[in-house]
Amino acid sequence: MQNLVGTVLWGIAAGNGTGSQMTLHFGAKLDRPRVINNPHLSKELRQKEGEFVLFVKCSWDIKHTGHTIAHDGSSNRPKGAILKALNRLLGRTVQRVSFATKSVSVEFTADLRLNLHPKQRDDGWGNYSFSTAAHRYVVGDHLEVEVRERRRQKD
Repeated sequence: MQNLVGTVLWGIAAGNGTGSQMTLHFGAKLDRPRVINNPHLSKELRQKEGEFVLFVKCSWDIKHTGHTIAHDGSSNRPKGAILKALNRLLGRTVQRVSFATKSVSVEFTADLRLNLHPKQRDDGWGNYSFSTAAHRYVVGDHLEVEVRERRRQKD
């Protein structure tokens, strides 16, 4: 995830209907193999995806100047805390990525920070994944890391 340092968060897929899950797009804007027909996504996100993509299912929080402004239990409604906080991250540059035990902290400009708190779970969905141009690193149910090929080719 150190690849994120110096990149800008330019795309977010989250909100009503997704619970606390979110997908964050960083770096170069790559053409999607197929356009996504989802009216809830921006035109840009229907056609492009990030060079680096962070998909989050685990517990998380966003802090500004050390104070929590949203977390996975906050409202994901259109004017709720989740989207407000994510929109504050939009357009910000990643300054640092740090790890403590299994937690991850992504520090952005403007004293904003996204913290991921993966934990052991048994639902088969895993905690989060981080995709580069070639690989997807998945932190699974038992905090194991699985490396997969990132498939971007057209079917």
